[in-house]
Amino acid sequence: LYKETRSQHGPEHYEATFQFQDFLTLYTIQAKVEPAKGNEFCRAGTMCPMTVQLEQCNTSPHTSLFYEVIADQAVWAVCGRQGAVVNIAQSSKQNIVVDVMPLVGGHLALPTVRLSKYIPADSKTGGGLGAARLDPFATGQVYNMSRSQQVHVLPPLNQHAEFVSLP
Repeated sequence: LYKETRSQHGPEHYEATFQFQDFLTLYTIQAKVEPAKGNEFCRAGTMCPMTVQLEQCNTSPHTSLFYEVIADQAVWAVCGRQGAVVNIAQSSKQNIVVDVMPLVGGHLALPTVRLSKYIPADSKTGGGLGAARLDPFATGQVYNMSRSQQVHVLPPLNQHAEFVSLP
């Protein structure tokens, strides 16, 4: 909201009012894909554990969260649970391990992890309609520390025509 304040002497002055809401970062996400146990590198066609660490960094009324692992299906197969409800009220950190399989070799962007507020069906804000719902966080409330990270994946040992190594 801008408004002009008249001044009898000198230049005109303007006032501005800004309202900020939902500006604090509440949660951080840090993901990493590691080679399967006993291997030095990730390899296409081999299951690799993806560890997702959720951390609460500011007080939030939303402690029931829903995480989703979203992957490009031409690049990754998510073999574990792709999404679930976690409660972060007991501790400020939560580690989740999901099995993923790279389908191609190359420098691959990690699968995306999306975090939402989980509103149970019986809560006052749930609407009382008998169905739980997911609400998105405002921009900036969840910071993904692994957003542009990549993992180096080797081509499969038994090179088949269906596997392609990306540059």
